[in-house]
Amino acid sequence: PTHVYNSVGTFTAKLTLTNSAGTSTSPNIPIVVNQDPNPKYYVRTTGSTGPSCGPLLNPCSTITQAQSNAVANGIHVIRVAGGTYGPLTLVSSMQILGGWKQDFTDFGTGDVTAIYGTSTSPAITINGVTNSTISGVNAQGVTRTSGDAVGVVISGASNAVTIDKSTVGGGVGPNATGVLVSGGSTADLTETTVNSGTPVAPGRSAYGVRVLGLSIVNITLGD
Repeated sequence: PTHVYNSVGTFTAKLTLTNSAGTSTSPNIPIVVNQDPNPKYYVRTTGSTGPSCGPLLNPCSTITQAQSNAVANGIHVIRVAGGTYGPLTLVSSMQILGGWKQDFTDFGTGDVTAIYGTSTSPAITINGVTNSTISGVNAQGVTRTSGDAVGVVISGASNAVTIDKSTVGGGVGPNATGVLVSGGSTADLTETTVNSGTPVAPGRSAYGVRVLGLSIVNITLGD
């Protein structure tokens, strides 16, 4: 049996077993519930919206809403359940952790957190950001009507940015690029698969990871 305590305090539990031979009850079991030293917000597609969503009992339905509420409340970790989500603009000092089960008890092998771009924007935009991580997501660009077909853009002298255990793909359009890093930015790609996407029109190029403007990218166990 399991039970979730939703408030801090000291509690007493008993375990009662019943079968055809009778009933047996355990002695009192003291349980101390402490404040999480690293509090988190939560996201799943069936969640809610508004300034109060984010806690475990009231997840947000979008990563963007959860991140906005997290910033307002000093939260720096967001767990995202499997599902499909819209574009994300990452902020500094934030961890976005995808691939969680719908009840957030563990990672789910079939729970894929997919973040898709739009016809005019990449799946994930990281501009002027420091000390942030995105892990366990599938970030994919789509067919573009304007601009280059990029999956993830890291720019504006972003620093200490990590994409971990994820899959990234560019979209369909000019200069199809999985991850574009520019503007003197520094990023780490760890255990991440990157695909260029599909370029269109004559003379267009395709890039898995494209690094420009004195930027630095460290790739570890990547494909």
